[in-house]
Amino acid sequence: MSDKVIIRCMNCKQKLRLPLISHKTLKVKCPNCQYEVDFDCDKYARNQAIIRCTLGVVSLTFLALYVTLPFVLKPKFDIAHNRIKRNFEDKINIMESSFSDEVRTLTEDYAAQLAAIDIRKLTKKSIEHYARIMEERKSYNRKYALTPREKAQLEMLALASDSTKTLQDIVESVARKAAPTNSEIRANSIESGIVLDIDFDMSELTSGEEGTRTKHKTIDSLRKEVVRLISQVTTDVYEFCRDIDIDKISIGCKHFVNQEYEIGQSRVENQIIYKVSLVHKDIKQIEHNPFLDTYSVSKYFKVEIDEFPNLTIEMELL
Repeated sequence: MSDKVIIRCMNCKQKLRLPLISHKTLKVKCPNCQYEVDFDCDKYARNQAIIRCTLGVVSLTFLALYVTLPFVLKPKFDIAHNRIKRNFEDKINIMESSFSDEVRTLTEDYAAQLAAIDIRKLTKKSIEHYARIMEERKSYNRKYALTPREKAQLEMLALASDSTKTLQDIVESVARKAAPTNSEIRANSIESGIVLDIDFDMSELTSGEEGTRTKHKTIDSLRKEVVRLISQVTTDVYEFCRDIDIDKISIGCKHFVNQEYEIGQSRVENQIIYKVSLVHKDIKQIEHNPFLDTYSVSKYFKVEIDEFPNLTIEMELL
């Protein structure tokens, strides 16, 4: 028996099954395209042997490389890795040395600058600097008017200096600028000077106070905020009107309360819950710090109306 091999027609690529007979050259005719060719069995066998031998050599070569390359390349890789590591460490050492020198130089410069500072001279300069700022603020320099209240104070200053208005009109204008929106303002002239009366709603100055509703949980907390608000408004009015012929300032805070007028029946009324007066001749000096929410006028207050002992706060059930 002879081996069978499959070749392709050189013309139409049709597969041809041929016997492989040693020392024979076969006349092959393609049944598909009738193309004829001489098939040398020995030459074909030699070519196949060469291909198999080449594949074997290539496979053995790759196998040998696979086995030997790690042993050949690892030492070289280790040498390269160590060289890179040493270079990196050298750079790190150079950078650390540079940073150390820089830190040492900066420390020495900083120490020299500190040693050169004259504490007494610096203190004097600072005191003069901040004293100048305080004088400018007391003079209501426009560059320090940053908040809405500070800007409003500049307007009050301009109103207080208006020579075209009567003193009564000036006091009323300043009061309208200083007092909360929708305040009731009355300025009357009497023999001893001008009497100013202001009543404002608490809800105009603080949130959470709507109708009979309040954000406060205790009467004491509500009282403290009312006194603070009255002090703030009174301070602004007095600050800009004290050089005018003003005799007395009365200011009250209103809040809606549930007023019982018969047993089992009540009505909501917007009434004055706290009112004080400030008499010009009683005030020795006035100092305040609005940033700390403190107003020294409060110690000169004379209480005219105080409804806090009659008030209660009812907690709403959710």
